[in-house]
Amino acid sequence: MVEGKRTAFTHFGMMPAMVTSSLGSAEHERVWERGALRDLWRRLLAQTGFPAVAHAEPGEIASGERHTLRILIHMEAEIAVGGHLTVLLPQFWGGIAQERDNTTFFLRKSPQTYPGYISSQISATATGESRVEGTITCCGSVHTAIDLVILDRPLAPGGRVDLVIGDPIGLGALPIDFSGTYHFNVAIDQKGDGVYAPVLPHPKIVVTAGVARGYRVMAPGRSPEATKAPKAVLMDLVQNEVNEARPPTVEIQEKPGYRFAIARNAKNGLGGRSNPWVEGPWSGKNHVFFGEIHAHTELSDGIRTADEAYEFSRDSLGLDFAALSDHFEERLPSIVHPSTARWMMAMDAAERHQRPARFVTLLGYEWTGNPHINIYFRGSRGVCLPSDHDGCQTPRGLYDRLEKEGFPYLAIPHHPKFLSQADWEKAKGPAQRLVEIYSGWGSSETGNGGSVDIAWASGQKLGVIAGTDCHIGRPGQGNRTHEGGGLACVLSPALTREAIFDGLYARQCYGTTGARILLDFSVNGAPMGGECSPATPNELTMRAIGEAAIKEVEILFNGAPILKENPKNEYIEMKRSHAGRGYYGVRITQEDGHRAWSSPIWVGDGAPSF
Repeated sequence: MVEGKRTAFTHFGMMPAMVTSSLGSAEHERVWERGALRDLWRRLLAQTGFPAVAHAEPGEIASGERHTLRILIHMEAEIAVGGHLTVLLPQFWGGIAQERDNTTFFLRKSPQTYPGYISSQISATATGESRVEGTITCCGSVHTAIDLVILDRPLAPGGRVDLVIGDPIGLGALPIDFSGTYHFNVAIDQKGDGVYAPVLPHPKIVVTAGVARGYRVMAPGRSPEATKAPKAVLMDLVQNEVNEARPPTVEIQEKPGYRFAIARNAKNGLGGRSNPWVEGPWSGKNHVFFGEIHAHTELSDGIRTADEAYEFSRDSLGLDFAALSDHFEERLPSIVHPSTARWMMAMDAAERHQRPARFVTLLGYEWTGNPHINIYFRGSRGVCLPSDHDGCQTPRGLYDRLEKEGFPYLAIPHHPKFLSQADWEKAKGPAQRLVEIYSGWGSSETGNGGSVDIAWASGQKLGVIAGTDCHIGRPGQGNRTHEGGGLACVLSPALTREAIFDGLYARQCYGTTGARILLDFSVNGAPMGGECSPATPNELTMRAIGEAAIKEVEILFNGAPILKENPKNEYIEMKRSHAGRGYYGVRITQEDGHRAWSSPIWVGDGAPSF
């Protein structure tokens, strides 16, 4: 398999797909749609391995560098003419929108390339008199499947198939940027009859951190923990942690009303600056806690273990709390773990990493209906009701069942204007208290019938958070280098699971595009997410500290700006008056483009509820 003869562009559901084949006809062509591919490997979890050995070369590569990769498959049994070898590359390796330079994979001399994308060659050969041809399916930025077929002569025992990814004399392949161990799933259909067996163990490649670029300096937005020395972690361009022998010096600097820390290392010449923090509580008795509660792992359609995900959010990003929101529908299976074990594994992992006052976990999952809704529980146990469960196909059915089960829960629709656009007439319920206003998909604040402003205008009292919807097992970091990493920011008196849950449920929270902005907002004394009676006029109070200079602060009334300030510095306080009945909010934009959105405060709907 060297030269491409046919290239086709299509869609698998929402995802653009590109199919490149070296076969002259469709007789032996196998095009792997994402769902069918995952279902194949789900079924192979319980099967005995095929008599073959596979390994990857090189065994270790550096992040951000191009390489020629080889998967060598040594046969211990014959593969018939028409037999297939199917290789699934690790998720986010390749595809149609891979990483910084948009690499996609082709065969040499393919008739067409995807407009605006760089071609990185794949080829395959077999020993003996066998010929190997095949088909490459690139589906979105999520998966690349390589299907090889044996032609002319059977591949005898002792024979070998060499799969080369990246042109050895030209443009190499750019693997995923993020460090970790990645497995290539290999399966063999010996007779060409569709009956597959896995090649075990899976060949793997370790991606190590790239060149150090600076320090991520992390200070919690609370006290007394923040009075300790902030933590500085040496990072490469994409937040892989880089080992170092000599730690930096960390200096705490004072500004009126807040502090920040500067890390410097004279040996490597690198440095970094922390997020701001304050002495004592930030708002009343409440501190600000930063977390990420929309992330996926190998428990469903993501990568990395649940343990690795929690450890990354805690140790590499210094977050205060995190939750995993894996899918549990049968159509979105794990290719690593059997379906029957996954929910128990999720509960156990959340409990393993729960450390009150240090790092808090929430138990949750994603209901993958319309719209997508994340469910979180207040305690260490809960019931998992996916959208293919009897009676749970609609938001109303889901909420009715959850109410009957009796576990205190919180429901948060996410990316409501993207993918599965929300119908706000149907997506409502007693514990649906928040909405994800921003994620790696972009901002859902405005734009179509599923956007957040439509929910507010229809009368739904939804607070806001942000998240990433990452599928790389790194809560707080986007799937690709260029993607945003939203954060949920909670005002709470303590860092415990119950206190974080209660702060979210009370809508005393806000969302950012990843910057650890400190934000406080009240109307007539009612905090973010609260309700109050109108005054004559209403008294609006806002205070914020940015990680960078604040370019613009907007006070919103019923979704539209009524007041704007351009402070051009990191700290701002505002006190304004405004007459009206409706809902107020704040939107902040930093000079570097990062944003924050407050939860609204509703004025005029009866007695205060805060």
